[in-house]
Amino acid sequence: MYVVRSGFAWRLVPHDFPPWKTVYDYFRILKKSGTICEIHHVLSKQVRIQAGRNPEPSAAIVDSQSAKTADKAEETGYDAGKKVKGRKRHILVDAHRSF
Repeated sequence: MYVVRSGFAWRLVPHDFPPWKTVYDYFRILKKSGTICEIHHVLSKQVRIQAGRNPEPSAAIVDSQSAKTADKAEETGYDAGKKVKGRKRHILVDAHRSF
């Protein structure tokens, strides 16, 4: 619920966590060292195994979204289909389904 409400801004970390700067510094260190990606990789494999699936996905879904940017943004484009000036961001997701 907290993430949905605030979008998880660093300065809005819940009060039961250490100060936001401390949390951010640890996150930055873990991300830079590759630990965050490794944790994600290991956990996603475990979830797939628990669901009775192959640990490595065999299919994925690609999606994109046009996002507006500030007028002074360095890189901008134009999505003519949606008539949006800004950037296009892409995401690749595993086709994991649970029944």
